[in-house]
Amino acid sequence: MKGPLRVGRDISFNTKGVEGWWRGERSGVQILPAPESAPRVAGADNPFILEFPIRDAGRWPTTNYPITNQRRRREHQKLTLLLNLLLAGTTKFLRERPRHFWAVRFAGELKIEWVQEGYFADFGQIVVQELSAQVGEKLGEIESEKYYKEAIGLDGRGLFVPDDLDESICRSVSPGCATGQIRSCGLLAEHGVAAVGGFHVRRLRIACLRS
Repeated sequence: MKGPLRVGRDISFNTKGVEGWWRGERSGVQILPAPESAPRVAGADNPFILEFPIRDAGRWPTTNYPITNQRRRREHQKLTLLLNLLLAGTTKFLRERPRHFWAVRFAGELKIEWVQEGYFADFGQIVVQELSAQVGEKLGEIESEKYYKEAIGLDGRGLFVPDDLDESICRSVSPGCATGQIRSCGLLAEHGVAAVGGFHVRRLRIACLRS
């Protein structure tokens, strides 16, 4: 089911702090810092807003809204997995079906609790007409050939991006880039650095199929 292009929005996380913005002119993807009201804890994964193009099947409260929302969720997850390959640190999203697990909590005394994984921040509407206004300063860029040598590790610096990030995203979507759908990716991370498709990423076995 086709429709006009809209912008899907959701929260992803990175082990490095995201204090600025980045926008891909060809891919239509944008990274923004989470709002100041978003929960943050030192040492925890850092939230950021991810914006990306989707096809609108219908807005709330139309009967086709669930299709639009499912597309938004699907593209958010695929794009987050792709950014986990292309960016320093670890980029992730929370599962739609939250996990439950045992956790240790120190509050004066040691407590073992059965908890549910979850996160919430008021970051505005999840489907909008166009990319949001940029917030803060633009994220620093590093030449792609040097990126995985200079930007790896928890060095106390915030997130930097490779200077060919927009191009790399476009190589991983269907023809038309911003108007295409991100390919499904099967990912097996290994150690080291290898050249893949003209840019350097961690050595990975990548099987990308069109959606």
